[in-house]
Amino acid sequence: MRPKPTGSEDFRRLNPTLYAQDLTAHSVAFNSEPEQAVCDEFLGAECGKAQDAAGCSVSVVSFRRRLLDTDNLIGGAKYFIDSLRYANVIPGDRPDQIRLTVEQRKVKSKAKERTEITIEYP
Repeated sequence: MRPKPTGSEDFRRLNPTLYAQDLTAHSVAFNSEPEQAVCDEFLGAECGKAQDAAGCSVSVVSFRRRLLDTDNLIGGAKYFIDSLRYANVIPGDRPDQIRLTVEQRKVKSKAKERTEITIEYP
């Protein structure tokens, strides 16, 4: 009796065209720790400024056809703020480091939906 195939063997058997090439070069290792973003020239100038910019103001404005519940709106801003912090655009996200405002505005068409982030340094 043939042994029962493992999950990866089943996948290979059911998807032979995917394994026509060697896919080991395309494997990705996931890390739960965020990596610091690489600054380009324009952002790089701001990165140096962010180190000394205690008390900068960050405003996140969401323009949506259908408004979100307040808790979802505020929770959704976390990704943006953390990304700005990892990129060294803002000094940190503690209350003594930034003044954060999060708001939303209604728009009439899907084409006008967007999120605007404004950062002001002292």
